[in-house]
Amino acid sequence: EQGRAGSGVLLLPDHKNGTPLPLVVTSYRCRGFLRGGMSELASEHQLVQRGFATLCINHNNASGLDVGSQDQAMTLAPHKALLASLQTIIARLAADGVIDRERVGIAGHSFSAMVATYAISHTDLFRAAIIGGGIALDPETLMFKQAFADNWGAQALRVLGVPLPGQDPDGKWNEISPARNARRISAPLLIQTPEVEYLDTLPLFAAINAAGGVTDMFVYPGEAHSVSREPVHQLWRNRRSIDWFSFWLRDEDRRTAETADEFHYWIRLRKER
Repeated sequence: EQGRAGSGVLLLPDHKNGTPLPLVVTSYRCRGFLRGGMSELASEHQLVQRGFATLCINHNNASGLDVGSQDQAMTLAPHKALLASLQTIIARLAADGVIDRERVGIAGHSFSAMVATYAISHTDLFRAAIIGGGIALDPETLMFKQAFADNWGAQALRVLGVPLPGQDPDGKWNEISPARNARRISAPLLIQTPEVEYLDTLPLFAAINAAGGVTDMFVYPGEAHSVSREPVHQLWRNRRSIDWFSFWLRDEDRRTAETADEFHYWIRLRKER
């Protein structure tokens, strides 16, 4: 609807009966062998083996060039542009009978994690979600980023198109923050964060719990942003993601001896919330 071209990769399982499929969306970078869009978070190929359709959408970098009337970055311009692409293609696939509109999930890491958390707190597109690291959309996270210095925190303000939280007369932070809109989140959210970023997920994790929503968090020790130091962490992040989407979108309980505790907790969350 914003007039930009979009591209992506749609994978479908061997599907004989023609009924609409549950869908998991990944995004940001869909080059080469698909590994979950960005970071090895939710393997498209393994999701297909579980009976999901998967769709990896490339981010159109031109959307980050949008500016407002005062030549300032528009608030969440690239995030909203990617979300518009997701809304368009999901509607098309549902209209074509390929996917079940009521069983769509989203997985995101880095930039895509912010898109995912904005999407579940500002739309009803998704029925389950996973993020692979910290986000910068909640103002409380700036306390951990030292936004007064010329570092990532200061850059984040410019990229997001928002002011310092204490200098926000228009209430932009209240509008965009997933944590401050937690009561609108109905999608169960799994947070699988590296140790270096877990503080950036705590405001949202706590807000969802306080609002009576469904969320779970795993922190991977010794890991930085890409969660690429320990292969066993990549293995478990991916395995846990597949199980999460299977549980919430396909109502499947595939517990093993190693995963029995988390499935027991997820069943309790579903009953309680």
